[in-house]
Amino acid sequence: MSSLRLSRELLLSEFRKMRTLDRYINAVKAIVEDVKARGDEAVIAYTERFDGVMLAGIEVDVNELRGFALGVDKDIAKAIDAAYRSVEDFNRRLMPSDFEEKCCGLIRGVKWVPIRRVGIYVPRGYFSTLIMTGVIARVAGVEELVVTTPPNKDGSVSPEIAYVALKLNARVFRVGGPQAIAAMAFGTRSIPKVDKIVGPGNAYVQAAEIPGLTVRGYRRY
Repeated sequence: MSSLRLSRELLLSEFRKMRTLDRYINAVKAIVEDVKARGDEAVIAYTERFDGVMLAGIEVDVNELRGFALGVDKDIAKAIDAAYRSVEDFNRRLMPSDFEEKCCGLIRGVKWVPIRRVGIYVPRGYFSTLIMTGVIARVAGVEELVVTTPPNKDGSVSPEIAYVALKLNARVFRVGGPQAIAAMAFGTRSIPKVDKIVGPGNAYVQAAEIPGLTVRGYRRY
């Protein structure tokens, strides 16, 4: 039996990053505020600046997604399908239950209500992130999934991400970095405002998420 262990140096490095996150927050504040003020115009400008891509369209429409998904290797598609089913089956077993009871002539209980719209940040090519977050959101009953992911140099997105997004019936936007987080948090003309945001990213993405939102998949009343 083996276990996953981090070296002392790696742990110290991660702690240092946590302590210095303030400087990343300061770096992304202007971006976040700019996206809040200028919307799509700012998103397009930062995508050209940071990713070297001049966007003709921010959203990847369904026909484009289908075209990109055709590039997925058949064996990888089978593996994705298996992972999708596994995550879905496992998380259905974790679903909390509503309950209601009478007490002292009153009715009390707990009702779990799905979040309406969730934003998922997917680093370039990290389709496993979309499986581990999007499938859980769908199991929870989330109505709409908004996915942002950095574009490739030609403006395309990963075939694997496109494949998973189609399975999830998710909307996909070719935007990365803190500008993507800001766009989902505040909404733009093209990217709808979401109720919660989830997904990993570099220090700049994490910094942009700090003053924003987190996702659970449920809201309890």
